[in-house]
Amino acid sequence: WIAAAAGILLGGGLAILGALRRWRVLSIAALTVVSYFLFGAVVAFREQAILGFVPTLDVLLQLALSVAQVWKQMLTLPAPFTGFAQLAIGPFILTLIATVVAVSLALRVRRFAFALVPMVVSLLLSTAFSTYLGFFPAFTGAASMAVAVGWVVWRVHTARAAEGAELVVGGAAEPGVRPAAALAAAALVVVAAVGGGAAAAV
Repeated sequence: WIAAAAGILLGGGLAILGALRRWRVLSIAALTVVSYFLFGAVVAFREQAILGFVPTLDVLLQLALSVAQVWKQMLTLPAPFTGFAQLAIGPFILTLIATVVAVSLALRVRRFAFALVPMVVSLLLSTAFSTYLGFFPAFTGAASMAVAVGWVVWRVHTARAAEGAELVVGGAAEPGVRPAAALAAAALVVVAAVGGGAAAAV
């Protein structure tokens, strides 16, 4: 739970900041990689990090290798992964990437339904690596889909309302200008959906 929550909060924060400052995709991707190495030590290698959060060269190397190796380890070890703190990097990577992509799409593109794709991928992967209890993955998936449908309905409604407002005032809205409340609401709803899909991975 801690690793998944850390990935959701960090990914959502990066995506919102990138949208507000209009950063390019490569800039957000670079910051995501840097954040992974900075915060990955706290999530999975706290005992080996200096003061519990400063990554050493050995920790940085393990974080780099974990991007590819952790999935193989999670497949070969029985779930839940109690006692294997280093495997927490798996849910952290999954939620970090899924949240960055989902929230960025929700805030930047007109076809906002594409933001649901990372959520579905996150849900499928987290369920595959879960404890395989019948009820919990099913409940998680149903809750995530309910949030996703609600979010799409809300976005369609707000988009139509915005178009109606533009027609009333007789002009188009200024490009790139979006109310802060709408940004926060859209981001938080998508983060909740991604988080629901990733919860089964812990």
